[in-house]
Amino acid sequence: MKYEEWITINNKRIYISHFAIDENNRYFTNGIRNHSANELDELFGYADADIILYGHEHKKSILKGIKHYINCGSLGCPMKDINIARAGILTIDKNADFTDIAIEYDVEQVLKDIDKLNYPAKDEIKKIFYGV
Repeated sequence: MKYEEWITINNKRIYISHFAIDENNRYFTNGIRNHSANELDELFGYADADIILYGHEHKKSILKGIKHYINCGSLGCPMKDINIARAGILTIDKNADFTDIAIEYDVEQVLKDIDKLNYPAKDEIKKIFYGV
């Protein structure tokens, strides 16, 4: 199973993945954060697409290299101490336009729900993603 999706809309080829993956379906973990367009060109060189939608870093960035790279941020885990989940809308007609969306996120309720559901690895998830 590959953790990626390819779609074409109005002649724009779009590659969607959590992050750049190798032939064994493993994410590249080079330790670099806040990648430059050149670094993303290298990491996603295998993806024959006009637009790359990815996540992994939980920080919004929109860069233009050989391809367009869009990381809308983190919908599931807001940035620490901000309580805003990030998402976006990609509109494709003759051009591709990305509209950023910031949604207020009730972290306290999510933490309660994680406990209530007895979510697998809940303590690790709460520590890594929410700092508690």
